[in-house]
Amino acid sequence: MEITTRKEAGCTIVDLSGTLDDQTTLADDVGRMLDDSNPRIILDLSKIKMITSAGLSVLVQLTARSNTQGSKLALAAPSPFVMGVLQTTKLNRFFDLHANLSDAIQSVSA
Repeated sequence: MEITTRKEAGCTIVDLSGTLDDQTTLADDVGRMLDDSNPRIILDLSKIKMITSAGLSVLVQLTARSNTQGSKLALAAPSPFVMGVLQTTKLNRFFDLHANLSDAIQSVSA
């Protein structure tokens, strides 16, 4: 999986591509971002073609950590496969999930 970050509208956007599986790099990188004061982070899932249970676990861990720290973390633009997995597992109710990046930016910036 490839991970790149960029800043936009006061948010850190983490662009992900490939397969989201047991990603200690993602957990470590975003974990450090969550340690900053008042972080606003968006994970762009539009280029994720496959997600495993280990990848779901990473997303759950990051979201739980964000919630307990009072940070803002959103998931944006899940691919059809990823959205299907989130709906099947009912995790779409747990995440701050947005159909596109602009909606996620608005939500996290508010």
